[in-house]
Amino acid sequence: MVEQTKEYDYYVSDDGLSLPYTLTTNLVSDDFAFTPTPGNYEVIINGGQFDDAGSIGGISTTIFGSPCGAWATFADLPIVVPADQVSIVGNHLEVVLTCTDNCPVAIGWQNVSITWFAWPAP
Repeated sequence: MVEQTKEYDYYVSDDGLSLPYTLTTNLVSDDFAFTPTPGNYEVIINGGQFDDAGSIGGISTTIFGSPCGAWATFADLPIVVPADQVSIVGNHLEVVLTCTDNCPVAIGWQNVSITWFAWPAP
């Protein structure tokens, strides 16, 4: 079994954007030495904060400080991402991250930590 833990941070101004504004991107593992196959991988959310709300693999943040300008987080960590929310692309895995901002200051995420597990098919 190969394990990779990666952190992701992205934070930019959202001045001039129509709010609420949503960013969507893919979080990507590093390449594995083999091509992952269905049933032979697992993706775990270890933590992360979103300005103002977010989700990873369809799992939404659940803890908020205030409705505007707060850093939203996940409850009950770690969280296993459902396998049907993970994509295999070549020799790496991907999961969709979405972040929505409600305040005209900035949008993004910080300290998003994902552990990617994969193992060769038997």
